Amino acid sequence: MSGSTITLCKICRKPFQSMGGKVCAACLDRVEKDLTIVRDYLDSDQKGKTIEDIERRTGVPKEVVVHLLREGRISVEEPDGGAMRCELCGRLVATGRFCEMCKNKFVEKVDSLKLSAPEAKVKPETERRTKTKMHIAARTRGDGK
Repeated sequence: MSGSTITLCKICRKPFQSMGGKVCAACLDRVEKDLTIVRDYLDSDQKGKTIEDIERRTGVPKEVVVHLLREGRISVEEPDGGAMRCELCGRLVATGRFCEMCKNKFVEKVDSLKLSAPEAKVKPETERRTKTKMHIAARTRGDGK
């Protein structure tokens, strides 16, 4: 396989050949099945929906629940046990990789970069066409002129 590397699966920790993904095919199939179970549980009226509650009441392993949370596919009412912390500042988060404050700072930074970036100079269409035609014409003549 070209472009593939050996990577450890984020869920089962077994090595697999990856084209950029972080979860092996077996775990990916399992995650999709477990997602339905977890969403059904989260949509129920039961209280205390923490990571441990989800694991205990659905049978879905904590690693899969955390993976779904990190991907932003589910969220919990009470992030507990320190499993879900912002990757930048360490605050508890209910879903995803970053807290709202860090997300907002990131968006502000990107917006400020957009405003300060110089606009790319675009050559007029006629200038681009002329150069291309001249280059192609010189090649087809074979004389190099």
